Amino acid sequence: MAKTVDNFSTIEGFRKTYNELAFDVGEKDGLRDALKLGTDGTIIDALNILEDKKFFLQEYTYIATTNQTTYTGNDNFSVKLLFKKDKVQVFKNERHLVEDVDYIVANPDGQGNHESIVLQGTYASGQSNAMAAGDRLTIYSYTGAFIGTQIAGTASSFFQKSAENTIYNTNANGVILNGDNSSATTTLETGYTLQLAGKTFAEDDVMSTVAGKKVQFPIITDGTASLSSGSLTSAINGTFSGQVQAEHLKSTDDLEVTDDASIGGDLSVTGNTTLTANLNVNGNTTLGNASADTITFTGYAASSLRPDTTNTYTLGLTSKKWANVHSTTFTGNLTGDVTGDVKSSGGQTILDNGTNGTDATIRLSTITNDGSTTVLNVASGLLTGTVSSIANHDTGDLTEGSNLYYTSGRADGRIAAANIGALNNVTTSSLTDKDILQYNGSAFVNINLGETVEDLVGAMVAGGTETGLTVSYTDNAGSDGKLDFVLDNSDFALTGAVTGSVTQTAKGNVSISTTMNSAINSLSDVNYTSAPSAGQILVWDAGNSYWEPANNSTTTDTTSEGSNNKYFTDDRVNSVVQAGNGLSKTYNGGSTVLDGTSTLSVATSNGVKLDGNDVELDYSVITDSDLSGGLPSGSGKSVGHLYFLV
Repeated sequence: MAKTVDNFSTIEGFRKTYNELAFDVGEKDGLRDALKLGTDGTIIDALNILEDKKFFLQEYTYIATTNQTTYTGNDNFSVKLLFKKDKVQVFKNERHLVEDVDYIVANPDGQGNHESIVLQGTYASGQSNAMAAGDRLTIYSYTGAFIGTQIAGTASSFFQKSAENTIYNTNANGVILNGDNSSATTTLETGYTLQLAGKTFAEDDVMSTVAGKKVQFPIITDGTASLSSGSLTSAINGTFSGQVQAEHLKSTDDLEVTDDASIGGDLSVTGNTTLTANLNVNGNTTLGNASADTITFTGYAASSLRPDTTNTYTLGLTSKKWANVHSTTFTGNLTGDVTGDVKSSGGQTILDNGTNGTDATIRLSTITNDGSTTVLNVASGLLTGTVSSIANHDTGDLTEGSNLYYTSGRADGRIAAANIGALNNVTTSSLTDKDILQYNGSAFVNINLGETVEDLVGAMVAGGTETGLTVSYTDNAGSDGKLDFVLDNSDFALTGAVTGSVTQTAKGNVSISTTMNSAINSLSDVNYTSAPSAGQILVWDAGNSYWEPANNSTTTDTTSEGSNNKYFTDDRVNSVVQAGNGLSKTYNGGSTVLDGTSTLSVATSNGVKLDGNDVELDYSVITDSDLSGGLPSGSGKSVGHLYFLV
């Protein structure tokens, strides 16, 4: 029950009741820091803070006029603007405005509230972001959230949501996200500003694109392989696109490398090694480390077999000789004992080994090119056949026979000393400029090119039979070889209705003087049976398709009306246009017969009126309240005005 003291309580009763109340309430020092924000840090202040944290949100919407800056009083939904400073959010359309930068709060009511928002900065009147007619200014006032600081103040300590729907915090000393409240973590680890207290599950990538950053855990695992204390265990497969560096790499089973492998140190293999592809070895290579080791060559050598140092190494041993040596060419000295003779493929002895090699002789009776044709007879010293090269000889050593020697120098000298007339089928005499060689059936003789062309062209055109054209060509030594073209004179004569004549001299201009010898009625599209009278004009008769004489008059009094184009006059049109039912006509004849006007009008009455070009009902809409004083009087309305009761 409540702790109370009445008028009859003793001092001891009052003391006891007070102590019980103090015990129930407790010391204010026991309040959490978050509740000690009041003026005196009292329990009442703490209760007020709790009241302030009760959350309430109010929206105000204003439709702006051009360059409007002050927003106060009722909004478009008749809600009066009232808010606390630092507990308000302002938006222009979808853009979030910043307090004390884009707007200020104004008009305090003396009770901690404000009643006006005033735009400033780039949102002031006439500025780049000023309000336009129809723009929407939305104001959200709220309670219960922590009061942040102004933008120019110190860092605030609460979460906010931006206009892009991003939630962010603005506190200065880090954030701890607790997974539950059973044992909440309240102190950050030293050196860190963001701490996750509880198991964390990520449904997407967790990554950093900043160079030098790291992810560190005592154990990293995917449920199968684990990375702990620097060791990777239970891993099944691994794919690396870059370098893999290991101080000691050990495989307890097969090691398969499907791409290039580079080993910077020694490679030691204690078991057998099988290479299924090519082997390239850079540097010195040692095959076998003992005389008992054997090396088997199954393939073929694709390069020369060269010793490192000349005249140092031996092919074979005295105790282990090669069975056969197959070679196309043997180069070098053959020294030492030769066991056996050197024979040709036909069995003839070429080298007779003798007794011990010191008295060996070469037995050659002849040298043949194919085993049958003798090239060199050793006994007689005769050389038979063609010698492929006498590079170490010249013609001074040889006697010239019936076939004279051919040398480049000899041929060049003979050709340089001759001219084209020295050829046996060329005859030249009295050569002149532009002469050419022409074959005459037995030899090439020189003729003059210019004269030849002139004769050809002259023969083509001289003596031709073209009518009215004469061509002459003079062919002699003193002539210029030109062709003369002469055109004959031409006569022209015009007959009929238009007559005249002229003669055109060769290549001259033609000018013809003519005379018209015909009357206009001889033309096919002009028709009249009697001679026209003075002042008449030709008028086209479209019905008969011809021109005929007619009086030239400015009135229709003396002009007969044709069958197709009828005369137009004001009076005639006015007599044709008649006003039908519901229409009236007015006519203004004007000052001439061609400037009159006729006007048709709609006759309106009894509830029909004109509105511009529209014909519509003349009516009004009334409600029950309009009938509270009786029927409408019709004052100020046209006769026939209609009333519709809705």
